[in-house]
Amino acid sequence: AVGYSPRILVCASAVGYYGDRGEEELDESARPGDGFLAEVCRDWETEAMAARGMGIRVASIRTGIVLGPNGGALAAMLPVFRWGLGGPMGSGAQWWPWIHLADVVGLYVLAIETEVEGPLNAVAPGVVRQKDFAQALGRVLHRPAFLPAPKFALNIAAGEFARELLGSQRIKPQKALDLGYEFRFPKLDAALAEILR
Repeated sequence: AVGYSPRILVCASAVGYYGDRGEEELDESARPGDGFLAEVCRDWETEAMAARGMGIRVASIRTGIVLGPNGGALAAMLPVFRWGLGGPMGSGAQWWPWIHLADVVGLYVLAIETEVEGPLNAVAPGVVRQKDFAQALGRVLHRPAFLPAPKFALNIAAGEFARELLGSQRIKPQKALDLGYEFRFPKLDAALAEILR
């Protein structure tokens, strides 16, 4: 309709905004990190925020590693784990901010139906270290998961993406929890079991 203006802009962003932060616990108030992906996310969100000048509420959904039945990070890992050759990536000590696809959808609905503004972390509250992720995936598949993928091999195979695989992001979905969002899959084992059943 002529003169129609949306009330909300939901911007799809990523936890790459925070960069590699080691053991630091991060909520939506944390500063942006360093590196290419962090810069892209920061610039992307800054451009989206310009809509506020037109009276539009803006929410930036910073999405973690999405687990779902089709595609994504899980699909890339499944063949190796099904062969019993899976395990931690690098040291495995890095934090991996995962989330089930159903909760990604739920958080987009939350952003639309509430008055949330600014960043919203789309990650499960049960953040795990990458080695624990590997062990959980092995348990669900009834396969061993102890063979590490060395850092040098990941750098060769994944190139620039290896930085994201080996980076550590201990992210908390603080705004979602404060708004009373009930995660359908707060724990990794249950999320993997539902996807892979």
